[in-house]
Amino acid sequence: MLEFGYTVVYNNYMGKRLSGKTYRHQGKYRFDDWDDDYAPYVATSPVISSKELAERAVQDDIDNLLRQGVAQPLDDQFYQQFAHFSFQNMPLSQYLQVNNLGECLDCSALLGLAMSQLSLQDFRVCRGVLSRLNASFKTAFNHGWVENQNEVYDTTWKVRIDKDAYYHLFNVQNPTSCSVSKYFANPKIANRLQLTKQQNCDAEMTR
Repeated sequence: MLEFGYTVVYNNYMGKRLSGKTYRHQGKYRFDDWDDDYAPYVATSPVISSKELAERAVQDDIDNLLRQGVAQPLDDQFYQQFAHFSFQNMPLSQYLQVNNLGECLDCSALLGLAMSQLSLQDFRVCRGVLSRLNASFKTAFNHGWVENQNEVYDTTWKVRIDKDAYYHLFNVQNPTSCSVSKYFANPKIANRLQLTKQQNCDAEMTR
């Protein structure tokens, strides 16, 4: 087992600050020399993959942006405004709250469509490479999100964030975007991503 050579600080275990040496062995990382108070955590999860380590590092940075007010969470109150929309016989609010890594573009398109209908604005469906994650995932990390002017809505990390901060955080490369109206003008997409809406609903988008 080879020492990887630095100390990790992990902030997301029950809201407490953890630290310990990190080792690399057979392509994975092991946390060791943790505080005794957190021994049960170490015993149950002694090894994490490089992908998990990268995702946790991103989440720590997002948490910092949330504390600074640069980002806001896509929380229950945010999703509740879409409760009157349904997708695949499920409330859209429930569907979007599921971890959708791998379905980010479809979820972003659905969120953009719902927000466009509520606000009468034409949001944009975007895609690009989050190059910060390329090395950990050993491939180009292609991703989808929603934009409206200077804001990004990310359905995977469940956050609304300043566009410049988002692009800097993930080192976004090769971004492309398309208005929701143009995106759903494609019949194949429109048929595959059909939203149904309850009648006589006066809900408005929460900002």
